Amino acid sequence: MEIDGQSRRNIFLTVKEAVHNIIKHSGANKVTINISCNGQLIITVSDNGKGMHIDENENMGNGLKNMKQRIRQLNGKFFIQNHEGFTLKFEIPYKQIL
Repeated sequence: MEIDGQSRRNIFLTVKEAVHNIIKHSGANKVTINISCNGQLIITVSDNGKGMHIDENENMGNGLKNMKQRIRQLNGKFFIQNHEGFTLKFEIPYKQIL
């Protein structure tokens, strides 16, 4: 599977920003990145840090807004889970990136 250049760039920058946010804000000592391919590309970035306050989640900072926008440009879905650390999940249909 070969991903087109612009899609590859958006995916890379999204994962890079997610990891940067973990390093900068979470206080985590463990980061997990899972990538799976089953009809779509699914990337999950999670940590064991302090999570995010709900009001911060509702008023997302520029980093989260940019990640969400990049994934939506690929007709993907962007999920945030704030339980036992912080998890970002991106689901992108193959037809958008190949």
